[in-house]
Amino acid sequence: VVNNVHEGWKDSWFLSAGAEYKPTPTSAIRIGAAYEKSPVPDSTRTPRIPDNDRIWLTLGGGIKLTETISVNASYAHIFVKKGSITQPHPLSTFLPPLTGSVKSSIDIASISAKIEF
Repeated sequence: VVNNVHEGWKDSWFLSAGAEYKPTPTSAIRIGAAYEKSPVPDSTRTPRIPDNDRIWLTLGGGIKLTETISVNASYAHIFVKKGSITQPHPLSTFLPPLTGSVKSSIDIASISAKIEF
């Protein structure tokens, strides 16, 4: 059985800016911010896809340990705008609709090493 669900998504965009400061020739500190417009409109948000607009804040840094080895680390926190959900009851049109709200956030941490040869 194939169920086709029309999500009603729309075009989206992402805008970001960042900066890097090099306190020494072998180290760097990085910051950034971004705004991401969600493709999910308020009218079709569901518990399966509770997406909404987002603000990203990032911080990171790197250090060159030798001529060929460097290490980088970063952290990003994403604030997701609170959104509401209203959809028909899945079992019957005679039952009240599913309603609620969604509030979420995302944390991303990363570490990388690079060896040049």
